[in-house]
Amino acid sequence: MSILNYSSWKNSFVINESNSTRKLILFSWPSASGKSTLAKKLGATGWNSNNKSNMILIGTDDFNNEGDFKKFQEILKKAGLIELSKFSKDWHWLVETYYKKDFKNWKESADNDELNLYNEIKREVGFSSSRTTASGRPDGRVCGMAWVAHLYPAKTIIFDDIDIAIKNYFEVKDILLFTPLNIFIDNIKSRNKSGDASSKINVNDDGTALYQYCKWYEASNKPDLENKKYLKEDILKELSDAGHKNPNEIIKSLGAEKMDEFYLKTRPGVNPDVIVNTREKSSGRAIDINRLKF
Repeated sequence: MSILNYSSWKNSFVINESNSTRKLILFSWPSASGKSTLAKKLGATGWNSNNKSNMILIGTDDFNNEGDFKKFQEILKKAGLIELSKFSKDWHWLVETYYKKDFKNWKESADNDELNLYNEIKREVGFSSSRTTASGRPDGRVCGMAWVAHLYPAKTIIFDDIDIAIKNYFEVKDILLFTPLNIFIDNIKSRNKSGDASSKINVNDDGTALYQYCKWYEASNKPDLENKKYLKEDILKELSDAGHKNPNEIIKSLGAEKMDEFYLKTRPGVNPDVIVNTREKSSGRAIDINRLKF
């Protein structure tokens, strides 16, 4: 496929977000907050599903398995990256850094049209990332979301992430989803009681949902996100019931160790465009779901 044909294909699906009416939306917040559930209620389908929709959901968790990798290969092939779509070892944005021999082989096997196409997309999207994995490698899943969004023919893209790193790639409407703390803990307990092993959360792992929650929110002595008042004693019991071995650690992370009761607010530096209460009617700064507009 020539660059001319690629441009025609891209423009026909309004792919280039810089000069189109596409809507790019970020649903950010910890795991177990209902991001993907809300997106699907709004009519979004997964980019990796067989259902075609003008509103798609792309999440970091999509870039962990072979089935989704095959879906991405199909997107690459349709875009004109024929030889790259045959690469079967890992997600393509890791090729240049970690599989240099394979990348060299690809450059030798691809024709000039494909090489030029790859370089064009690389200039427009890039490989940047604002966080690293536990092993210290760049978190390629963020890049994965960006490349899929760039190539996928949909008018509305919803990103599902526990971070805002997708802003390194696009200007997005940043929607922070808020779930009241007691309901959030109950949701974790429900997940851990379910038969779905993939949905279970280790509450004592400092990289999981409760600790993510504490990075977004902190205790306040006055109402902010909502008017709900939390009793420290009740939250400690909830955390203990959820299996946390040191509930006081979470209370301390929230900054509530010296409070008998507290409200919740966003931490300094957390400045989304909109905050939505996913579970209850608005009683503060977090709006009702039914008031959410793109």
